[in-house]
Amino acid sequence: MVLGIGADIVAVERFKKLKDKEEFLAQVFSPEELSRAPRANRDRFYASLFAVKESVLKALGCGLSQGSFWHDIRVSRDMRAVITGRLMKFIPEGSNPEIMVSHSSTREYATAYVIIEAKTNK
Repeated sequence: MVLGIGADIVAVERFKKLKDKEEFLAQVFSPEELSRAPRANRDRFYASLFAVKESVLKALGCGLSQGSFWHDIRVSRDMRAVITGRLMKFIPEGSNPEIMVSHSSTREYATAYVIIEAKTNK
């Protein structure tokens, strides 16, 4: 059963111009995610991960109005997303979420599209 679909587009320039950049990055990304940022195209990397995380929140229908869940979404090296912690309350009991991610980026923009499917544990 499809739980939700989310999409996001982020201007890379937004990350280049961030005030209090390190503080913002620490709020949104885990230490492991931050450690993977390449020296070149660092802002594009951050924009890509942010687009994936934002797409997951939109697919779950929770957004940020119900609290900050950034660290409850982990984006792996191969851009797979996993949800944990408080975000699991948005998943039907007895099911295991499968998150399918499609993403792309250019010098100017990063985009992501997410489908979350609830797989029944049998």
